[in-house]
Amino acid sequence: GVATLQESGLDRPQLPEPPVLLHAGTVHADDGWPEPALATLEQLRAQGVDVKPVLLGHVDPTSAASLRAAEAEGVVVRMPPVGQSEALAHMRAADVLWLQPTSPLMVPGKTYEYLQSGTPIVVAGSSDAAVRRLLTESGAVIRGGTTAQALAGAVRDALSAPPVSAGQDDLAALSVEALSGHLVSIIESVL
Repeated sequence: GVATLQESGLDRPQLPEPPVLLHAGTVHADDGWPEPALATLEQLRAQGVDVKPVLLGHVDPTSAASLRAAEAEGVVVRMPPVGQSEALAHMRAADVLWLQPTSPLMVPGKTYEYLQSGTPIVVAGSSDAAVRRLLTESGAVIRGGTTAQALAGAVRDALSAPPVSAGQDDLAALSVEALSGHLVSIIESVL
């Protein structure tokens, strides 16, 4: 299972070995979860690449049902939701982050959180052009397409990638305050 070093006096979580592929956030079946991740894991195993997928956060009942077998076999580790600072500590401790775009407003916010960690990111699916540019320029790993083969290649690349380093201006543009301001301006333009 997953333990934290807090129990031994340290404040950084210790995630399971082998390399950890972490998704932090909610998993919804309507967003295509968890099939792309499970297919990618199968592809990685077929290629002899061993990773431990960890889902940190809420998992909807439909996705939970799909994950039961993988969880029972120890292929997937589920962790309950945690506060933002603890989630960031888990993201920093992971080897690769899995970002699955679900909506245009969620993706920039989640991207901002992921980039704060400095951990390489694999994007499953498509994201908007500004997010793709930010991820590419920051050194985060991104691959086009949604196939298990392409995603497995991105995970392999991410396992050997250097830490991600987004510029402060780029991160500021994706902050909660900036995104909230953008949302307010959209609402005001419609009223």
